[in-house]
Order: sequence, then structure tokens, then C-alpha cells
Amino acid sequence: MTQNMEIICVGNELLIGKTLNTNAQWMAKQATAMGITVNRITVVADEVNEIATAIRETLKRKPHFALTTGGLGPTFDDKTLQGIAEALDRKLTVNTEALKMVKEKIRGIRQRKRSRNS
Repeated sequence: MTQNMEIICVGNELLIGKTLNTNAQWMAKQATAMGITVNRITVVADEVNEIATAIRETLKRKPHFALTTGGLGPTFDDKTLQGIAEALDRKLTVNTEALKMVKEKIRGIRQRKRSRNS
């Protein structure tokens, strides 16, 4: 039985042609190499309702896998997490332990960078 998947890409920069959608290309190539059929790649705007709608529509088709890409940077317009939470009827909460780990990692990166520049 062939497994299938869909990819949902979030980003206004993709829709206006500012950024090439290399994430979708890479994910599709990797999935295909693993024998997974990519049935659809969807690109939506950084809007909670657009993201939530795309997720709900994808889940109705019942793919084996559904991947999202977007929300990778702290941009002012990023609504990826809110859209996913809305689609799944979940509340977003901060995982304080994970946040602490990320802050420690960033602090370490900054310290290494400063020591290299010294």
C-alpha cells in the first residue's frame, strides 16, 4: 500500500513571489525518495483563517502524513501556530522547559560567536 502526504506551506513571501518555495521542493523530493506519494502542495497566506482552512481541508482528505512549513522565523506576520491550533481546536501554551532550552542554546551560540570575534 502506497502512503501519501500533503504539504502546506505558509507565507505571504511565497505568494508574492519574493521567496522561492524550496522547502516544499526539498520535502517532496525526500518523501518521494522514501516511496511516499505527494498528492498536494498548498501555499496559503499568513492569516489564521487561511491556515486553519487549509489544515481542515487536508485532514478531510485523510493523507497518511500532513506537513506544514512556515513559521520558521520571528516575523511580524507569522500566524502558523495560531492557524494550526485553530484548525485542531487547541489552545496554544508556552512550554517553559522548552523555552528555557531554546534560550540556553541561543546564549551558547552567542557566546561562541563572541569568542570567535575576540
